[in-house]
Amino acid sequence: MVEEYNATKSRKVLLQCSEVMENAVTVLSGLDYDIQLADLMLKYATVLSELGEYQDSNYYAERACKQFQDIFGGLDENMINIYSAVGDNYLKQGDREHAEKYYALVIQVYEANVFDTEEVKVLIDNALSEL
Repeated sequence: MVEEYNATKSRKVLLQCSEVMENAVTVLSGLDYDIQLADLMLKYATVLSELGEYQDSNYYAERACKQFQDIFGGLDENMINIYSAVGDNYLKQGDREHAEKYYALVIQVYEANVFDTEEVKVLIDNALSEL
């Protein structure tokens, strides 16, 4: 009973967040706030994923990723968390192919920035093995 109440309450909060975030994305889209918009879209994608709205979630995650790539470049170290977040979004949906694509980009960024890749490869392998 308590779990059901908490789940219903959580879903209600997520729906409210989703509505506010959708409006904010619309407002920011018309202004010159590229980083803030991309960051908001990535967070909005996470909320949509939690609500089970995977198609919309993927749309906003991909848009955010593209916008961050335009800002930082595809191999900038800032992209590590972004690629990881998009990969995690796909992993949560059980979409191994797309998750692997973004996790491979994480490894490319590590290699391009001369970071040690062994630990991140183990983490990615562990995450993918759960599918």
